[in-house]
Amino acid sequence: MSSKASETSREPDAVLQVPLYEPLASTLIRSELVRAVVPDGKKEEDARPFYTVSVEVPLRVTNATFCFCQLTVGRQLEEVTLAEFRATYLFGFSSNDDLSTYPQFKTVVEHLVKSSVWLRFRDLFALTADQADLDFPKLPSAPDKVDFRAKESAGKP
Repeated sequence: MSSKASETSREPDAVLQVPLYEPLASTLIRSELVRAVVPDGKKEEDARPFYTVSVEVPLRVTNATFCFCQLTVGRQLEEVTLAEFRATYLFGFSSNDDLSTYPQFKTVVEHLVKSSVWLRFRDLFALTADQADLDFPKLPSAPDKVDFRAKESAGKP
């Protein structure tokens, strides 16, 4: 090996180890669609779409960890939400180790939300929007961001 090659070679970056875990099926807990009247002098076409995804910190039971995920999609016109669809899912994973104590925990949870919960929500929302004759753009294949909430604030707007 030439000296130039050895100068440019690098040691592999440290790999963070996550204990073995098995995802559990996500379950819809509740969903609701709320509509409001367009304020006088405003146009519904001017409403901007939005979505949010938040996860409540976990609950550990025996060898399983469970989280609640609140997902919301809607259209907002200034301060008025014209239409909003919300759903809450329970999801989790089994593992002999308590993954919530590992630094990679949020990465694991984000992956589960994006690969399981979001897909179910996106399909449910598409069906609901079609049946309710709502004009929304398609939701992305995965959410841009997943927020984490402490238990004290979970379930509060």
